[in-house]
Amino acid sequence: MGDTSTTSCRPTITAVSKRAATVLTTALAAGLVTGLVWGPLLGGDKILQAQTTARTEAETTMEAQGGAGLPNPGFEGGVDANGLPQGWPSLFGATKWGTHLTLSKEMVWEGEWSLRLDDPQTDLGLGLRSAMIPVQPGHQYRVSVHVFNVRTATGSVYLEFWDEKGNRIFNTFRWQPGTKDEWSEIVVEGVAPKDARSATVLLYSSGPARGVVFFDDVRFEDLTATAASAAAAAFPAGAAIAPAQGGAAGVAALQAPVLAPEPWPEHRVLLGHPLKALTMRKVVLGPGPANGGPARAIYAAIPAEDGRPVLAIVDAACGKLWRTLEVPAAFGQAWAATFGLEGALYFSLDGQWFRVDLNRPAELLQVEALGHPVPGESIIWSLATAADGTIYGGTYPGGKVFAYDPVSRKVRDLGPAEPGEAYARHVAAGGEWVFVSTGSQHADLIALNPRTGERRSLLPDPYRVTGIMGELSVAGERLFAAVSGGTVLVYDIRTLSLLKTLSGINSPLPSFVLPGTDLAPVSHNGSLYAYDLIKDELMPYSSGIMGFVPSGMTAWGLAEIDPDTIPENRRSLFQEQPLALVGMTGGLDFWAFNLTQKQPWMGKVELPKGPVRINSLSGNLRWRSDGRLVEGDLVAGGGISPGGLFVLDTATGTIETVERTGQIDSLAILSSPSTGTRVYFGVYPGARIFYYQYRDEAASAPAPARLGAGGEASSAEATGAKAREITLVAGDAARMTQVGSIPDQDRPVAMIAFAGKVYIGTVPVYGRRGGALAEFDPETNQLISFSNIVPEHSVVALAAPPEDSGQTWIYGATSVTGGLGIEKARGWARLFVWDTKTRQKVREITPLPGEEAIGALLVAPDGLVWGSSPHYVFAYDPIADRVVIRVRVLPDSVAQYGWRESFMTIGPDGKIYGTSSNRVSFRVDPVTHEVVLLAGSYNRIAGARDGRLYATTGGSELFALKTNPPGSS
Repeated sequence: MGDTSTTSCRPTITAVSKRAATVLTTALAAGLVTGLVWGPLLGGDKILQAQTTARTEAETTMEAQGGAGLPNPGFEGGVDANGLPQGWPSLFGATKWGTHLTLSKEMVWEGEWSLRLDDPQTDLGLGLRSAMIPVQPGHQYRVSVHVFNVRTATGSVYLEFWDEKGNRIFNTFRWQPGTKDEWSEIVVEGVAPKDARSATVLLYSSGPARGVVFFDDVRFEDLTATAASAAAAAFPAGAAIAPAQGGAAGVAALQAPVLAPEPWPEHRVLLGHPLKALTMRKVVLGPGPANGGPARAIYAAIPAEDGRPVLAIVDAACGKLWRTLEVPAAFGQAWAATFGLEGALYFSLDGQWFRVDLNRPAELLQVEALGHPVPGESIIWSLATAADGTIYGGTYPGGKVFAYDPVSRKVRDLGPAEPGEAYARHVAAGGEWVFVSTGSQHADLIALNPRTGERRSLLPDPYRVTGIMGELSVAGERLFAAVSGGTVLVYDIRTLSLLKTLSGINSPLPSFVLPGTDLAPVSHNGSLYAYDLIKDELMPYSSGIMGFVPSGMTAWGLAEIDPDTIPENRRSLFQEQPLALVGMTGGLDFWAFNLTQKQPWMGKVELPKGPVRINSLSGNLRWRSDGRLVEGDLVAGGGISPGGLFVLDTATGTIETVERTGQIDSLAILSSPSTGTRVYFGVYPGARIFYYQYRDEAASAPAPARLGAGGEASSAEATGAKAREITLVAGDAARMTQVGSIPDQDRPVAMIAFAGKVYIGTVPVYGRRGGALAEFDPETNQLISFSNIVPEHSVVALAAPPEDSGQTWIYGATSVTGGLGIEKARGWARLFVWDTKTRQKVREITPLPGEEAIGALLVAPDGLVWGSSPHYVFAYDPIADRVVIRVRVLPDSVAQYGWRESFMTIGPDGKIYGTSSNRVSFRVDPVTHEVVLLAGSYNRIAGARDGRLYATTGGSELFALKTNPPGSS
């Protein structure tokens, strides 16, 4: 954050906030930090702290509690002798009290006062830092602040950790842009490093930001210290849950979780990145480096083998990789790219963007980080360059359009393309207009005049449906706008009138004109056509097999082919006329089409494969009704396209992988004598259901292990085969089969196998509410969907009893979050019972009033249905129809929780393991019902027969965890 300033010395704190009735406040009021010297903060990295004369009892108590409190959190405690707010003794950056920072009554979250920060220009970094708060190494801390941003302002909150010498050794931050005239909450969390002695909170406005920000209600929490007692503090023992709409449920027993003494990270083994693939989003073809290198090049930002993003530059004259450049970012997906008129390439990774000056000598090419052009926007979907050199971009989730001047390097936020819509998905520039495809609740095509601010909706009513408007391009004086199913609308960019409706058009759309003609190339039903920009007609450019255009084209344009670099039998095509139409597909086919002889040549582009994020993880360990475990393998699916699938045979230590499956949201293993062993998986988008034929024969049923009274396995069979070194082998994509898709649904986020069938829970398409429960029968190949099991709710978790129990009920849980781009449903998450025999809902309850999602369910051998939500672990008794156990595992507020941020699995030791909100891990003993919090948080988690749990931390790495760390109960 450009941390190069100094702070004032604030040696004493003379008063205390009346609202901070904590041990910390008592200690501060007693003068414990008297003598605290704040030295120069060169780079914000050091505070010189004088030794106190003695450690009082109050100070010792404060440190033992991890400093769980903050003096003067609401700025109600007045000012100190230096005129600064009590408990906030240090100005930061170029800040001047009374000019940039003041106490204010004009905008408050609660009480009478708030902190007002005025940031007048984009080259200042301004802030106010709290007093030091003692912390415990290894504890997880949370800061929450209410922020009101005025106009384009951006309020930031830093959580900083310091060692005993006053060196800042770690910091983490979050910021909130000024998108609406309302208060919002910023939440920052971090784990104190091993050398941490204290923490501070910094309220800040960064250098690029400007405007007015109000801060109020600053809270500092030690999550580790308070998690175990949170449930008892929030709800008295034995308290009942009030009856809720949809069914009554009560609490018969309330527990406080036990904190395990051993952190999991000390007992894990990193297994590497089991899924790797070439991941390309936006690919562009344009000018090569001006001073060395190819004349024309194809650019693609992709993950390298170690996961770091690189910019791959492919020579468009031959399809060979010329060079890769390191991108100064930790990760991100490349959604957008464009060429500036000044000779630079611009591209985005999620919400940040980058620049490469192609005028530099080839050996000096480098990628320059430009930051976040629109604070608060997490994705830059599209970039386009106008005739005057201005670069325009579209974003999510604010659906905004921004303009960038490459000369002044300044960004203008032009606001939402269409109020209420989350996506400014595609952007094109032509004439005096910027065209934006928008949507989520309904698709639209907006023409925006950036000079006057005028906005016009161009999309005819029949196309204004739920979802997002498609791709846009400009060629000549024509705008091409894709709507659906290969349909493209053609507009005059001068009059904005609709001229033509085309069908059978494949991506990419017409975007350039062939030399000496008025023809813009286009792929029509897989053949090369051209659109006549004068006659407004579509005509064949070449017919037959010679005129085909490869499917999945990601970029194309004009380039001169180097005949010496292609196979000799096709070399003659380009010796007399090297100018060709060239392109690259997502499958890395390089296509060159001779415009005179009208014949193609195809080759392959070699690009490195990078790690793919693990998006779903499932184990096939199962309980029998007597509590014994039936062994199983592990399966996992890759994240955002291209995805991928792997199946881990834990008996042999072999991972069988299949690439390019699409994003896998859920998985289940089903084995039967007639179909063999299959891995079923659900793919986004379109809620498509596939299976992978893992084995042709049904899996054998090994002898199950019996659990003792304490829940531990009573024989070596409980842990199964010895853990082996993991070996990767290539799977066979031919064994992957699609069985169907679920209508009006997009994300198949929950899946179980039960009684010979597969059940799937889904989230609807963009802009809609109302998920579905689907059933697939492998014997009949029939996929049946039941919509609105709980009206307007998504079905995000499923669980079934042991196969040998004789029961026909399965259990589902919901989220009030629907498809992206629409407000949440009213009310709270539901739990429902579904009879698989009658195919009817038996009952529905609200087990946890106040919770918006229940992301995980699991049925124990005793019949209790265990579930996890953002804050709770609970158990539901389906016979008594009530919640009988409720354990609070997280404090009052968590980060965004949409569909399923909780995961639960059976461990090889017969216990239940789970994670919640990527922040906490826990273990449940299904016999004693004890809930234990485990230090260290994970994301997806699943158990397997080799005696280990497998987990991710939200990325592409797979970890193996011991299920019974030393010292745990």
